[in-house]
Amino acid sequence: MLNHLDQVTLLERDRFHAGPSPRPGVPQAQPVHVLLMRGHQILETFFPGLTTDLTAEGALLLDWTADWQFLSPWDWRPKHVSNLKSLICSRLLLEWYLRDRLLQMPGVNVQEATTVNGLTVSSDVTRITGVNRTTSAPAKLTTR
Repeated sequence: MLNHLDQVTLLERDRFHAGPSPRPGVPQAQPVHVLLMRGHQILETFFPGLTTDLTAEGALLLDWTADWQFLSPWDWRPKHVSNLKSLICSRLLLEWYLRDRLLQMPGVNVQEATTVNGLTVSSDVTRITGVNRTTSAPAKLTTR
């Protein structure tokens, strides 16, 4: 995944827990989320086994035309099995899983309890060269 960089550091305002759990920076994370089809397909290519792993953790694989009833302007559409599938889970579970998988990659780390206050740019203002940040003490750098 790191085809262009040797190292990537993610700056995160919150502190993480060992498993999927609420955090102040994501108040909308507890309701059920649907990972729509294209996003699901893309994430599965970057993280092979995502569907199997998340369903083992309680996510549901939804077949849009077999598991839902749709009302059209003319009538209720009949249910039928299709290839139109998406994952349903909490954002907490999805974020925790993706973060864990990312941190297993060499060169990826997370600096928690860090607020980005602005960006620094090159003198010709064509490139971002860094970030201005504030880190709550003590900063915790998570890496594997």
